[in-house]
Amino acid sequence: MLKLVGLTSPFLAGVVVAAAILLPFSVLFGFSRVEVNGKKRLRFGRRNRPGPAGTAGRWIRIVLAQAAAILAMLLLVNNSLHFYLTWGDLVGGGATGHIRTAPGPAPTVPTPTPAADPQHPLPYTTTPTPSGAQLAKMTVRGDTSGVNADAWVWLPPGYEQDPLKAQSLPVLYLYSGFPGSPQSIYDQFEVDKRASQAITKNGVRPFVIVMPSIMTHGPRDTECVDLPDAKSETYLAKEVPDAVQRTFRVSTDPKLNFLAGYSTGGLCAANYLMRHPDRFGAAASIGGYFHPFIEGKDMFNGDQKLYEANSPIWQAKNTSNPKSLRLLIVSVTADEHSYNGGKAHEGDSKDMIDTVQNWPGVGVLLLEKGGHGWQVYSRTFDQALTWMGQLGL
Repeated sequence: MLKLVGLTSPFLAGVVVAAAILLPFSVLFGFSRVEVNGKKRLRFGRRNRPGPAGTAGRWIRIVLAQAAAILAMLLLVNNSLHFYLTWGDLVGGGATGHIRTAPGPAPTVPTPTPAADPQHPLPYTTTPTPSGAQLAKMTVRGDTSGVNADAWVWLPPGYEQDPLKAQSLPVLYLYSGFPGSPQSIYDQFEVDKRASQAITKNGVRPFVIVMPSIMTHGPRDTECVDLPDAKSETYLAKEVPDAVQRTFRVSTDPKLNFLAGYSTGGLCAANYLMRHPDRFGAAASIGGYFHPFIEGKDMFNGDQKLYEANSPIWQAKNTSNPKSLRLLIVSVTADEHSYNGGKAHEGDSKDMIDTVQNWPGVGVLLLEKGGHGWQVYSRTFDQALTWMGQLGL
């Protein structure tokens, strides 16, 4: 019986779709009592002009019809994309499991360096957050990429006070899924709450979080790579960090520059980690995947070399010298868009885990229950921050 009303149950979707179709007819048509040869009988047909009670009933059916139509659409989309597999996924809950790390030498945590005054800072505005931090908002214009987009920057409590005022802080670049925005990842991952708790409760030293827009050529999905007519990687991996470094007191040490992302953002983070070791030292792919994927479209127009150069899974499988890779892979085993999608979906985290799980520095966090929804993965952000904190965040 419970399976019949499960979130992804075809029966439930069918009932709601039927209600969405039938309820509008019930507004116009229905049964009424009529007198035929002195006897009252039920007759089906167009409703007569209702009285006050009938008018109220009609409006109730109209509202229910609209609600059923919206719910039917949401259920059908969810059943197709597998964002949430159970009602529990939808309402959220605590993360389960622990991070499994490949054996290797203990990471060397760099020492914070004295702060230098930011050179040629960009203009930005700030608002206080509930934790006592500051949320800065600015526009980053890329001279080479031609991209002009907003970025949000979370500055930890005490950023403008001693002792932090004299330090260059570690920085985390956090990417949303697609479609998404700085605000969506900030809200969904409860950045202010979780980042401040990582500092106050989990031993992570103060750090800065930068949330740029990955929709550099929106609504087009570029998978964060450089294409002949869209320079997303140039903007996100070079121009945004350059703008941040000349505006805020953040470290330029690659080991203190971190990446993380959800879904498509997880691909972006892993790809930039492998392509730009001179800029970034570690990454967390949270519900991500490891090859550029747009369903039904060859985004590289047959350029296999360009695809391979931007495919972390291809790079990992074809390296002749497995090396230390500070990469955290977070996935749900039932998530076809992240863990194991076969040929129909982009999920390939299982394949990536099998390939790199014994490389020094690789961490794996697998959840057994859940779909691809942000409510499933956002609860792992605490663990991801703690993992990066052990590396110097």
